[in-house]
Amino acid sequence: MVDTWQTIAKKFLPDLESLGEPRRVSKTADVIGVLYGIPFTLLALAWLIRVTQLRPLLTAWPVLLLSFILLVLLRRLEFFVMVELTPGRFADFSGSLDGIIAWAAVLIFGPAALWLHIICNCLNLVIEWQQDLSGERRYALMRNFLFTLSGTVLSTLVILTLYRQWGGSIPLPGLEWHVVRLGLYVTLVRFCLSLLVWLPYFAYLGRSKTVTATKSSRQTFIKFVGLSMSWPLLSDPFAIFAAGLYTQIGIEGYLFFAVAVLLSSLLARQLSRVGVRSQSRSREMANLEQLGRAIISAPPDIFSLQQVLQTHIPTMFMGSTIEIRLFPDQTLLHYPKDYAPASPALWEWLAGINDVEVFLPEDVLPWDMDAPFNGATLIVSPILDAETGATIGGICLTSYAQHRNPDLIKDSVPSVKSLAAQITSALYSARVHEQILEHQRVSQELSMAGRIQFSFLPHNISDISGWQLAAKLYPAY
Repeated sequence: MVDTWQTIAKKFLPDLESLGEPRRVSKTADVIGVLYGIPFTLLALAWLIRVTQLRPLLTAWPVLLLSFILLVLLRRLEFFVMVELTPGRFADFSGSLDGIIAWAAVLIFGPAALWLHIICNCLNLVIEWQQDLSGERRYALMRNFLFTLSGTVLSTLVILTLYRQWGGSIPLPGLEWHVVRLGLYVTLVRFCLSLLVWLPYFAYLGRSKTVTATKSSRQTFIKFVGLSMSWPLLSDPFAIFAAGLYTQIGIEGYLFFAVAVLLSSLLARQLSRVGVRSQSRSREMANLEQLGRAIISAPPDIFSLQQVLQTHIPTMFMGSTIEIRLFPDQTLLHYPKDYAPASPALWEWLAGINDVEVFLPEDVLPWDMDAPFNGATLIVSPILDAETGATIGGICLTSYAQHRNPDLIKDSVPSVKSLAAQITSALYSARVHEQILEHQRVSQELSMAGRIQFSFLPHNISDISGWQLAAKLYPAY
């Protein structure tokens, strides 16, 4: 069955076969997810068009406009978490509190308010699509868009039908316990229904040996799925409180609650940034320490250095590709191997600098002034000669995982500098070791030559009466 899915995916991604197994599985899941999500999305839109009534939208447009602005702001205040599924392979989850406002608007104005959620998701898709100039994430973006839209709209329309049959009414009557209890129940059922759209996608990934090869990786994958999917269950119940405030107090109470949600979202975003930054720095420092010890313990030669780098570097930087070269064309490390190497123009440009440079997605690249960057964040660092200070190589670190907050990669600059310094020290040690070996080799050759030449002389000289004999060797200079 897996081969069948990959055969279908290759029709949309002809280079799929050239990718490594982890990326091939991920790309296949994205393509199949898009094909799987399209009919559900069309069904959701058709159903929503059928039940939409324009009168609530026209009479309450100020509140709906406020809700839309809140949705846009909350989407821009996403918080995020990064999880290492397998050594060197990371997955990131992002969430926001926009679900509170979207569900509250539905409880106040009915299914017509779902168009706010749809428009907001379309705007977000357009923005992220434009930022991804390389096309690396576009199938994943489209898959997330279709799953989110179809799952949210279909589950909401189904639960609203049941909600009315169970005695509920729109707008939410108030905050009496029986009203809140029914609201919590339909929120829970709505959450469970929305999960049904995602289950085949996670089932496919869960069957992949690259994701769940070991017991530890399976547990990590299950925890990641649970974390990424359960967030709405924790946040959406607050929508009942927001809808009840609007009914009982009016726009003032709703606005007060919205400000609280915005502040909470801002705090969650800042905490997530601090958490990811701390997680990244701790990982980098630990790996750099292990790398330093391994370099000291390994034989001082280029081959051993390559082996050490291949062991310790892949898990050092979260969600990044890295390439380390010595000029003119010796590659010490290229990870992951199925990612395209950096352009020759980059290395030519890097040969002329002597300090680290950082390029964000919107920056113009000095080695290619006519082309925009590919939407990723990049750190380039020279590797300097320990004696002359000349640039003898370089490091190119490209981050795709931190696309939502590309400025976070700037915090990796000290680690990249330290890595370059360790490589410089290792290369210097290798050169000194090679010089010592060369000196020993020459000394041994001279000693051997001396013994050979000395062997030309007789060991014993005959004692002949009347004669005084001696032997002397004149070596050539």
